[in-house]
Amino acid sequence: MESAFQKQVHGGSAVILKHLSDALVDSGDEITILCRYRRNNTQEFKLNSKTTVKPILKFKEVFPDAYFTPPYNIASAIAKISDYIERHDVFINFDSNFIFQDIIKSRVPIINCLHDFVYSGALQGTFLFRRDTMVANSVYTKAVIMSTVGRFFTDLEKRIIVINNGIDAAHFKKVKPRKIFKYIPRKVAGKRLLLCPHRPEDGKGIFEAIQVLDLLCNKYKRKNYLLLIPIGLDVKVSTEIKEFYKKVEKFIKSYKLNDSVLFHEWIPFSLMNEYYSLGRVTLCIGNQIESFGNIPLESILCGTPPIISRIGAYRYVLPEWAVIKTNYGDLEDVALKILGTKDNSDLKDSIDYIDNNYSLENMSERYVSLIHSRKLNPPLKYHPRRSNLFTIPPWCYVSKKGLYNDYERNYRKAKKLEKLFINQPGGFSYRDALYFGLSKNEVDYEVESGYVVPYLE
Repeated sequence: MESAFQKQVHGGSAVILKHLSDALVDSGDEITILCRYRRNNTQEFKLNSKTTVKPILKFKEVFPDAYFTPPYNIASAIAKISDYIERHDVFINFDSNFIFQDIIKSRVPIINCLHDFVYSGALQGTFLFRRDTMVANSVYTKAVIMSTVGRFFTDLEKRIIVINNGIDAAHFKKVKPRKIFKYIPRKVAGKRLLLCPHRPEDGKGIFEAIQVLDLLCNKYKRKNYLLLIPIGLDVKVSTEIKEFYKKVEKFIKSYKLNDSVLFHEWIPFSLMNEYYSLGRVTLCIGNQIESFGNIPLESILCGTPPIISRIGAYRYVLPEWAVIKTNYGDLEDVALKILGTKDNSDLKDSIDYIDNNYSLENMSERYVSLIHSRKLNPPLKYHPRRSNLFTIPPWCYVSKKGLYNDYERNYRKAKKLEKLFINQPGGFSYRDALYFGLSKNEVDYEVESGYVVPYLE
């Protein structure tokens, strides 16, 4: 349901798709990838020797909201997908966005892969999931699904498999930058480079990175920092994305930082190791809910320390000792941590952790094994799960600034609730809540508000 390009990669899930197709071809499979049609990407191409990419689905051209398109485009896409299913053995709904799964015959296994649980397509696809297998790309994503969709389907737990994203350690390693200077002026190598390699979206932390740059340059008078911002591929076909970059430029100008920011072309995946190797720090300090988040791991493997917000899966994928973390919005803390980073930071232990827990080989083997098993399961039946206990949702955590909610994207002072979560980590009853000063009605209100969930074992 997303775009796939022959020479460019736009987003972490596209990287995973490329690695998965390579692994399947190596095991003897032939693959057809149906993806979004867009004006600058219309021709069929080969991703590898036995993977054919067909950009023929006329959904909305750019991410997200694929179904925001005329109804005849949706009808056309359903018809095309239905036709191709007749000639294939397994259907992989790679971003879980395709919601019309009734067209898929019972003989064809369905594998729904989750790479976000934020945008409407993924939410709809997951709540409408009935068969056969679902893959979550982190324990965080699975926990969020089980605390929401899992409330209504007793057997869902048995259908969800966690396959963590794998990082290509053979590619992502510290290298001497050479070819990257085709995209970035060579003279910038003398600066302390702040990398912000994210797609154009408010939640990705671009505006926060500019504010941190302001602190470094104007408060701490460190004028040798330069922020690099890539121009996303969608700018070629989307007025909305063009307007986003105009807003970014205006924001930079308001801080008088024009000489401290460099916009550049989107970097090819093949050169991202050189790009990371150039950096002083990689910034991942937005409030976008990452279901996994490849960038911090790739950066570490290339020897450049990332700074990440404690948002979504970022709280879980790497332990606190393995990466520099900050509470979202604490830009002063980010600036001070940048100033505290050393040249040639020793990231050996962090690199070892990534190699041991997020290897590309392990991810590929698990996906291939799952796909080859061609497992069929009967459709899930609606069967609500009941519980007399409650707990903190996986999308919330208690911080020094208060109770943070990933989906609300803000902090909230809720001292009674925070104490309850800290003192009752194994779940709490209405009676327990009353001991901490919260009535039954207040607990029910917090469930409705998304700050408490039923405790489902």
